[in-house]
Amino acid sequence: MTETGIDAVTLKTELKNTFDSFINTLSLFTADEVNKVPFEGSWTAGQVTEHILKSLRALPLLLEDSVIAADRAPDEKCAAVRGLFLDFQAKFNSPESVLPTASRHDKGELIAQLSDIKDQILAAVTTVDLSMLFTQFEFPGFGYLTRFEWFTFFAVHTQRHARQLKNIYEALTS
Repeated sequence: MTETGIDAVTLKTELKNTFDSFINTLSLFTADEVNKVPFEGSWTAGQVTEHILKSLRALPLLLEDSVIAADRAPDEKCAAVRGLFLDFQAKFNSPESVLPTASRHDKGELIAQLSDIKDQILAAVTTVDLSMLFTQFEFPGFGYLTRFEWFTFFAVHTQRHARQLKNIYEALTS
């Protein structure tokens, strides 16, 4: 059990529910709606999903040997990560590496990719040592995160964009 009282099983449940909700919302869109801009300055549903998929690219790296023992609680930065990404009033600029393209997106392909990465995440969260500090790159503003904190980021970042996806759907269908 961590300082926040969240264990790997609870985190796994949160991740599962988060990805299921995102996939269920994406499933509501028609093939054409996935590529429609709902209002000026917005991404399409396909672009939001592409952004999520790009942000999850770090998963394989988290499972490799770029880790060391942390000298702090494995969830020390989770509250701050949650607070930042679940503040829906805050606006962020995405790093260029995770910006979506303007290309056309295939709804079925996006759902398949999300389902695949969800399965990988759910398998990993209960099989790797979550207390280890990932040292291959720092998270902007937070420094190095433990695997536990990275998985927490995956959850709250996806929750943030699931909300955005619902707003896009409502704008397109109202």
